[in-house]
Amino acid sequence: MDFIIKRKKQSYDTAPDIQYVDALSDIVLMEDNTIYIEKLAHLDYVESRNEMGLQIAMGDVIDYKNYLHDLSLCKGFYYLFSLKQGAGIEIQADSHSLLPLYSVNINEEDYASSSFMALTKYLNSKTENPHFYKDLALFYAPLGSATYLKEIKRLQYGEKIVWHTELSIVNTKRFYDYFVEYPISVKESTAILAENFIQNVQAYLQEPCAVVLTGGFDSRTLTACAHYYATDFLSFFLWKKRKW
Repeated sequence: MDFIIKRKKQSYDTAPDIQYVDALSDIVLMEDNTIYIEKLAHLDYVESRNEMGLQIAMGDVIDYKNYLHDLSLCKGFYYLFSLKQGAGIEIQADSHSLLPLYSVNINEEDYASSSFMALTKYLNSKTENPHFYKDLALFYAPLGSATYLKEIKRLQYGEKIVWHTELSIVNTKRFYDYFVEYPISVKESTAILAENFIQNVQAYLQEPCAVVLTGGFDSRTLTACAHYYATDFLSFFLWKKRKW
């Protein structure tokens, strides 16, 4: 589920071309102003023309038939491309920013991709980030927008790419946007949280699905919800042999 796009620092009169390819590794010479999208058989590739222009959602797009007027409202884990009127592009990942988005500037050309490795192929020089592995060891994640190479930046939580005359990173939300001045107690919120979870998970259980039953709280809850909605589901157990 990868993509890559290259654009020069200039204004475009036309929207970028869209090319679906079997794999990004097949691309030897990238055409400028073209989005190359890797197409896999088990994922969704939804295109919708609406008031926002052309929207393309790629990945696990849940219940998209009800949101063709705005694909950003769909649940699931997917990349969303919005090709605006006037040739502007917006690129964003899922609402929790779990899917990676990378950007880099090479010889006055801006690149954006979901694949770190795809971008490294176009770098003339590579500078290792000495703090990358230290961050992983201390915090289990790199800090900020840092990646293994200094030249390549990863978008942070709530950020998206807004791209017209040049590539810019725009923050759409912060985690503390969810804070409230007068929160209710944990005891009062438990029932509300449970009801909201059961209601929201329904969108993921409308079709036959698979539920990983690890024995943890999350898997047991999802299995219970699948029973609650009488969903046709397959449950399988993950087991790892321990060495003592």
